Amino acid sequence: MKLLRIIERNGIYFFDDFNVGVNDWKMMLQNNLFDDKSLEMVKQWYYENNHTSSIQAIVAKYHPCLSNDYYDEIVVCLGRRVFKYLNIYEIEEEDNSFYWYTIFESWYNGNYFIWKLKDEVCTALEELNYVDITNGLRPKFWLFPCNLECYNVYGAFEKYNELYWRQNLVNIKIGDRVFIYVAKPESKISFYCEVQEVNATYEQTITIDDSNFYLKNEYPHKRYVKLKLLKRIYDNRFNLKQLNRHDVRGNVQMQQEINEIGLEFILRKMNYCYLNIEEIENNIEIYKSAYLENKQIKFNACEVERQKFIKKFSINEIRKMNLIDYCLGLGTDDNFSYFLENRLRGSGSIKGGTAQKFGIFYSRKIKKFVVLGKCSQSKNEIEALENIKNSIAEVIEAGEVYDLYTIEANKLASIVKGKILASYYPNKYIGIFCNEDFDYFFYKLGVPFNKKISTVRKQYQLLKLKQENKVFDSLTFYEFMSFLYTMYGQDLRTRKKETNKKISSKLNTKNANKKLEHTPIKQKLIREDYDFVGNGIIGRNVKRIGTVNFETLQKKRTAIGLLGEKLVLEYETELLHSYGLKYIPEHIALTDPSAGYDILSYDENGNEKYIEVKTRKAKCAKLDFFITANEKEKFEHSDAYVLYFVSDLNSAFPKLRIVNKETYKKLKLEPIMFHVKADIKVLK
Repeated sequence: MKLLRIIERNGIYFFDDFNVGVNDWKMMLQNNLFDDKSLEMVKQWYYENNHTSSIQAIVAKYHPCLSNDYYDEIVVCLGRRVFKYLNIYEIEEEDNSFYWYTIFESWYNGNYFIWKLKDEVCTALEELNYVDITNGLRPKFWLFPCNLECYNVYGAFEKYNELYWRQNLVNIKIGDRVFIYVAKPESKISFYCEVQEVNATYEQTITIDDSNFYLKNEYPHKRYVKLKLLKRIYDNRFNLKQLNRHDVRGNVQMQQEINEIGLEFILRKMNYCYLNIEEIENNIEIYKSAYLENKQIKFNACEVERQKFIKKFSINEIRKMNLIDYCLGLGTDDNFSYFLENRLRGSGSIKGGTAQKFGIFYSRKIKKFVVLGKCSQSKNEIEALENIKNSIAEVIEAGEVYDLYTIEANKLASIVKGKILASYYPNKYIGIFCNEDFDYFFYKLGVPFNKKISTVRKQYQLLKLKQENKVFDSLTFYEFMSFLYTMYGQDLRTRKKETNKKISSKLNTKNANKKLEHTPIKQKLIREDYDFVGNGIIGRNVKRIGTVNFETLQKKRTAIGLLGEKLVLEYETELLHSYGLKYIPEHIALTDPSAGYDILSYDENGNEKYIEVKTRKAKCAKLDFFITANEKEKFEHSDAYVLYFVSDLNSAFPKLRIVNKETYKKLKLEPIMFHVKADIKVLK
């Protein structure tokens, strides 16, 4: 018996003295040593360029839902059959990787091993006509664009596993693979499909009724392809920037074939392995044995409350709601907002923060309804309620068909949208509403994720993670949510406490500045939206008589400015709570007056927002304030820069008007102060 060893020569690894010729491989192929799986595998490698590929790329291309172990098992079984048939070789060590060298040569490219099918095996396949030497069976890979404003592809693939798609190219064939690139706001590849049918007529497409997912009129096309969904891609690894870096040109506005550079990048990245199944199974076992029995009582009680809620607040009843049926603060425990925040806490909590997340609440202190947040642009509470009712109905209807684009554009607070979806569709949306929580759970499970996507998309990603991994099959949706918080939540809570302590300590140090030591504010800042009557002007458009010392004038306004900044700090703190974020806005102006903004805060997706505060003590019917050259430059070069104009400080509810970059473009600057600078020579 010859002892085989793996040797390396010029960077290539292979068996030393393994003399198996073409005729030997032909005999083994004809004697059925290659079963269906192993024959399929060698054909797949044969059709690759130069009969060469990585395991990761082959798995991603043909079996995207399986791991690399699928091919490992095939190769080990085939290798053992080959050694038994030849009966003249033995390997140095019983190791699965050794069997790969039976039919492959290999080299390392710095990231992973590349495997080349041996020339003798390729020749044997060709001489037996087991393969098409013209490579006619090798699938091509295509990139198809999708506009979410025209077609809800998420909802369509949720309902159907196969869809008909417009075919603009004639050389697409059955068996080809298609990556669907979803345009803005996604701007990334989200689906991987196989072509099942080509050149289908419009009449053939009606067998799959996806008409509800067209957001604009669909006109008959000349031909269609039928696509079968193979894999969803949730994270941001195939965004437009990454595709452009790997030779995928342009903004992906038309159907195109993917070149070799782009394809190698996509297939390698697609095989991202995650989920430590053994660890998760152990955690599920611990959860069931130690915690589940006690929690089951809460789950049952929560489901009873949920059934009461959806029965009481159907879409028709929602459209009939009055202020008493909706608002917090009235002392009732069965209205819409109270149900969501208190009685349905078992399906995910949105408790905490202020009532601003609901848009309207009843203030017992001033004994009137208060309109807040995005609803403050309404004329009164009645109009605000109508807008809120329409928004709630829109979320419920869009949630049923996974119309994520409509849900994201909806004006309700993200945390409220998430809670509504989880309450009406508990088997479609996970009851987690905090961006930080999602990111942490994805991190702990080993799942790639994009921090910048909306909460509802993270809900969707977590849902599909549960549905597509059998390890979670034994858990209901309530149990799955509870499992995450029970088994991983302790670390999350500890991290949040430590983060809040650091932020609080940092703010307390800054707030020690004596300039901020004035009486607590008893006022409430109310946002007031506006429209332009004519061309806006930043700066006062008045005639001045005599000279004005702007430096002295600025000092006199310091106290008013600090008061306005503190009002905005409180406003932003409540706003962040309503988004479900744990961030605290920072008063940057105290430590860095040259920063070009006063307050660092965050939007509802957790992105930084730079706020410059301008304050007027009196009522102000127009925009009337000064900006510096530094502030002007920040405004013109940063999309995250926003200006808050606070006025009417003598009232209980000062007014806030927000100037963003779009608004700024409509304004006209009036130069009032000039910087004088010149080189001089002193005369003696």
